[in-house]
Amino acid sequence: MDGDCDDAQADVNPDADEVCDGIDNDCDGETDDDPIDGTAWFADVDLDGFGDPEDYVVTCEPVDDRVSDGTDCDDTDPAVNPDAIELCDPDQRDEDCDTFVDDGDPSAVGKDFWYPDEDGDGHGADGLYVFACDAPEGYGKGDDD
Repeated sequence: MDGDCDDAQADVNPDADEVCDGIDNDCDGETDDDPIDGTAWFADVDLDGFGDPEDYVVTCEPVDDRVSDGTDCDDTDPAVNPDAIELCDPDQRDEDCDTFVDDGDPSAVGKDFWYPDEDGDGHGADGLYVFACDAPEGYGKGDDD
């Protein structure tokens, strides 16, 4: 549409922002489309309640199969989301979406205490320890050596 679509309302014109009010504020032929006061609704493919931050629409009303939380870091796996528990795992996945993985994540479950193993027999000596998912080079299980 060219020009003003409602001369009776000063806030309805081609340069106006679309808002949630049931009116075509910007005269583009669409009502409440991509409103500045709308809510972002994110695709939730894995149905874990957290959406893909890259796949969203902004609307005035909720959208079926979409959620208002766009913080999922892997929307293809329901075991990966901000409420998940970070696990020590061989895949080195960031299950809880905090950008930290396994040893680098203070909240990772499955870590153990590893002690210096100077003689390489798999048993550590009492002293400084490392709290990690897997034994670092030169460390062993327990402090019984």
